[in-house]
Amino acid sequence: EDFLTLMITQFQNQDPFKPMENGDFLAQMAQFSTVSGLQELNDRFDTLAASISGDQALQAASLIGREILVSGDVVSLDAEGQSVDLAVVTQGAGEVIVDVKDDSGQLVRTLSLQADAAGNQRLSWDGQNTKGEPVAAGLYQFEARMNGGDAIGVLLAGRVDSVGLGGSDGTRLRTEQLGEVSMSAVRALY
Repeated sequence: EDFLTLMITQFQNQDPFKPMENGDFLAQMAQFSTVSGLQELNDRFDTLAASISGDQALQAASLIGREILVSGDVVSLDAEGQSVDLAVVTQGAGEVIVDVKDDSGQLVRTLSLQADAAGNQRLSWDGQNTKGEPVAAGLYQFEARMNGGDAIGVLLAGRVDSVGLGGSDGTRLRTEQLGEVSMSAVRALY
């Protein structure tokens, strides 16, 4: 039906002294077919994206009340002396040193632990400086190293309070400790 409509329109608007060649006409038909196919493909991708978003929302809802570990090394403390749970990612056994620095880069406290094996090693910072005094609210960065120098990854812990749907970033997990984090940032859950 589309073909016949196009062909009749072509004949009605064609200059009788310069008729269109059959090859040109077929090339135009192929272009229309390609555009139509691309539109159909785009519609199917939109449907697939909506389906994936719905599935991700259901998965995220099952995380409410669970603790997650996310990639990151900076945390914002809302209250003086607030504690922070975190983990360091080790490649094997050995001593782990974690430096806590304030937003000006000054060392606030050094934490240490002995890792027995490779994997996520959990620890907590009590929100105090080296003198045992509560630190002020603000931004703090964690830098971890193992066995005297090799930098290792830091993961921050938070309990999922709610789930946010939609938006350009997709499904977001809301935590009191970390704020909103993307589902893709989650590295472990407990």
